[in-house]
Amino acid sequence: MWFAPGAPSRFIHWGVYSGPAKGEWNMENAAITPENYRKYVTAVRTAGLRVGLYYSPLSWRYPGYYDVRGTNCLPNKWGYFTDPAHKENARIMKNEVYQQVKELVTQYGKIDDLWWDGGWLGQTGTDADAAFFWEPGKFRDPSNEWPVDSAFSETDSATGKPLGLTGLVRKHQPDIVTRTGAVPADQAAAVRKVGSFLSTCGHAVYGTRGGPWEPVEGQYGYTFKDNTFYIHLLPGYNGTFFTTPSTGDTQVTRVFDMATGANLPYAVGSDGRVTITGVNRTRTPEDSIVGVTLDRPVQPTDIAAGKTATSSSEETSKGNTGAKAVDGSTATRWCANNGDTGQWLKVDLMSESRSPAPVSPGSSRPRTTATGSRVPRTTPAGPPWPT
Repeated sequence: MWFAPGAPSRFIHWGVYSGPAKGEWNMENAAITPENYRKYVTAVRTAGLRVGLYYSPLSWRYPGYYDVRGTNCLPNKWGYFTDPAHKENARIMKNEVYQQVKELVTQYGKIDDLWWDGGWLGQTGTDADAAFFWEPGKFRDPSNEWPVDSAFSETDSATGKPLGLTGLVRKHQPDIVTRTGAVPADQAAAVRKVGSFLSTCGHAVYGTRGGPWEPVEGQYGYTFKDNTFYIHLLPGYNGTFFTTPSTGDTQVTRVFDMATGANLPYAVGSDGRVTITGVNRTRTPEDSIVGVTLDRPVQPTDIAAGKTATSSSEETSKGNTGAKAVDGSTATRWCANNGDTGQWLKVDLMSESRSPAPVSPGSSRPRTTATGSRVPRTTPAGPPWPT
């Protein structure tokens, strides 16, 4: 679906049923009814999003799917063999498809996108190879060997011709995007714009993780990979300069414009904050990206630093108390006072930090409702990022 007008979508093949994590057949096994689809469409539309549907015919349940003419049954795991009766069975299957597609485009309000899956026959070939059977275009051939019953058939009001699948869909959903026909010019332009952006700025997107700091809604955010973190300046952020939170004791080796690769002026303050100037905000105003490369791998924010820690016991004779587990230092640690099993450390992530590290103007500290988390011993793998 589209998340904003004119913006392209991301299509996830496993679809909504991946959310419940109950397998591809959850729709059938859970007896999901048309009313559930109506709720889905309503909820998505209410949220200001656009609605996409994924349609897949129940083709393999029909012997005619493998033997549309009843003269040459294709290999299958269901034990179907060539049978003249399969031709009529295939026609019934086609009827069902037209019936279901008609329901989808007439019973659930405005639909923006319809994805067709499984248009081939006998699980071989391509959609185009099976077009003679499904008749996916605007019109159907009145002399087709597998006619659609009048109850599920529609005609073109101007010509009286019987409508094929695309014609049926567009009659009731004229603005819908299907996988046939031309993509509207504004949407094609949006896809090309995104492609152009990713061709130059893809390294700040692909293979990265969010962080190391929290974003500020509508203004800026961060991604990182290896030794480089990327600052994403969004339309809500004003200015051609930016100051990061403290980068600790790391050394900045380079600051650059992601779109051009050109180096940018910067200064590192005594507190470890990096101030960058000369950022071009007009080239890609939707997301102006600046890269900052350090002398070591970037580490995400330690949300436990400075929080209240309690433990089953402490090695106080060596100063290895529970507080040392959350002091933000890689040179200290917590240790139990003996080697007995069952020792534990608990961190209250909702507690106030005792020694808050500096943050950039306008940002917020990470929030979480988790408590009682076990915190692994830290290792000196990177800079002490602020919380």
